[in-house]
Amino acid sequence: MGAPGYFEIEVRKLQYVVCSSHMRPSKIKGELPNVFYQYIGNDSMIPWHYTITRNKEEAYLFDEFELDEAKEIASSWNMKLRNFEKMNH
Repeated sequence: MGAPGYFEIEVRKLQYVVCSSHMRPSKIKGELPNVFYQYIGNDSMIPWHYTITRNKEEAYLFDEFELDEAKEIASSWNMKLRNFEKMNH
């Protein structure tokens, strides 16, 4: 807590993931298709090699200063750049 008369501001740093989505038809007639996501993995060595994971918890989180690199990767792999915080809601 700060001194009297001062207040603290929480600064949220935006993080992004590079992902793609795929749909598989449901095995039960009338149900919505199953949606699967693939992410650039957190064990990737940006910009030398990339891994793919289906586990969101293992996705590489790009910070704002890495946006240009993330956009290039998304374009190269035909994937999308998404705000990680919005994906969690």
